[in-house]
Amino acid sequence: MPWVSFLWRRAARSYRRFLTAFLAFSLALAGSFSCGGDTVETFLYAEPGVDLVSIEVTASRYIIAASGTEQFTAIGRYSNGLVEDITQYVTWHSSTPGVATIDAAGLVTGVAAGNTNISASLDDGERVVTSPSVFFIVTEYSVKYDGNGATSGTVPAEQCYSSPATVIVAGQGSLARTGYAFSGWNDAADGSGTDYAEGALVGGASLVLHAQWTLDTYTITYNLDSGTNDPGNPASYTVLTPTITLQPATKAGYTF
Repeated sequence: MPWVSFLWRRAARSYRRFLTAFLAFSLALAGSFSCGGDTVETFLYAEPGVDLVSIEVTASRYIIAASGTEQFTAIGRYSNGLVEDITQYVTWHSSTPGVATIDAAGLVTGVAAGNTNISASLDDGERVVTSPSVFFIVTEYSVKYDGNGATSGTVPAEQCYSSPATVIVAGQGSLARTGYAFSGWNDAADGSGTDYAEGALVGGASLVLHAQWTLDTYTITYNLDSGTNDPGNPASYTVLTPTITLQPATKAGYTF
């Protein structure tokens, strides 16, 4: 991590010197350093005078349902132009822990419906740099989608909502399964639960909807040229059909 000034000041506060001379080059070290009882795991870039200028926190989404999780990332920008992921070094904050908590690794967990602000800060020994807060929403419910054997495509995005709102059940989208046709959603993977069609309204509950698939049947067409097909040759097959060995057709006066 490129915040040598933080490490130098920390060493000074501990009255221990753990960095020796660095001359005209930057030395990157990875590992654990013990400094007056403090353990720091980091990447060091020996560039005296380099300061952390700002922190930006981001996530892939800013809304989850209660009990859901979302990973945040902290990006540090330094006075020498370097940009670095400092997620594991910052202190994370949630303004309303009763709505969502955030752990030391930046993982947010929804607790109850409401709003909170997520931010991160880093104390370099002389000053604290704090990111702008990010508005984050936790809802009561969510509808999640499971491909349930899909071989390609992606499931629809999770839908988060709170009462009295409802959500519209998504369609198949790009989901596909080789040898099968999509036939809707069910809240049980084996199809034994309640069916949900695309466009149906859902409210007042959290659901996981599993894609349902109907086995495709492929018809076999035989061009017999006035011959007779062997009765053992199948008329159709599916992707579950074992390997087929076709028997020869017959035609009087001809060899197949």
